Amino acid sequence: MPEPEWRNTQVVRDRVSESIGELKEKAGGDIALLGSGQLVSSLLPLGLIDELRIFVHPTILGGGQPEFARNANRIDLELLHARPFRSGVVMLAYQAAGPSRG
Repeated sequence: MPEPEWRNTQVVRDRVSESIGELKEKAGGDIALLGSGQLVSSLLPLGLIDELRIFVHPTILGGGQPEFARNANRIDLELLHARPFRSGVVMLAYQAAGPSRG
């Protein structure tokens, strides 16, 4: 990805976990990560994601692949809130509840 042309955006190419941790330490607001289940799967066990929002669309595909990369350590989530939209889409907001031995 080339350098973004929009404001308040930083592309992280190397040392992703460390770079995200450094960004979280800086003042200036929230960090949004859109998409990339694989990236979320690598950052969630490190405690670098404060809130996970999953959007459920009312469509049955009948196949596909898991949204998140397989992780040796299961992470349980605690529901913070749910928000339904008129379209039928539901947003579920979670925070990590901590590692699970299940």
